Amino acid sequence: MRINQQQFDESTGPPEAWDETYFSYCTFEGLSMEGGAFDGAYIGCTFRGLDLYWGLFNCALLAITTFENCTFRGTSFRTCHFVDCRFINCRFELDNLLAECTFDKCSLTECAFEYCLINHRSPSKRPVFTDTRFYGCTQKACRGLEGKI
Repeated sequence: MRINQQQFDESTGPPEAWDETYFSYCTFEGLSMEGGAFDGAYIGCTFRGLDLYWGLFNCALLAITTFENCTFRGTSFRTCHFVDCRFINCRFELDNLLAECTFDKCSLTECAFEYCLINHRSPSKRPVFTDTRFYGCTQKACRGLEGKI
């Protein structure tokens, strides 16, 4: 399925299906969600004020996409490809079971992180980043990205 230039917010709710969907130039604003698989493609999209608990980004492609003021709690990013994405004032927090967000086997190319927090304080002490590569990425005033970018 292909969805172009649509806005999803509190009044419309999220899209009916996220999986295997190609989103281009869509805006997702003020959505609060629990669970869900996000394994499609997101090109030129904006996520603003997203509050996501236990989301699963698996094999997703995200290009020229901005995440602003988003909170991810216990969210998993596995084998995702991020190209020219921006994360502004985003928080990657523990879930209610004190499990961390995970970036596993991802590639991030030319991405920018500004004023973000990545919580590494899970009692399990599992790493947030495993087999993840950063190419030409930058960070400004972030906590939790030290030594990664």
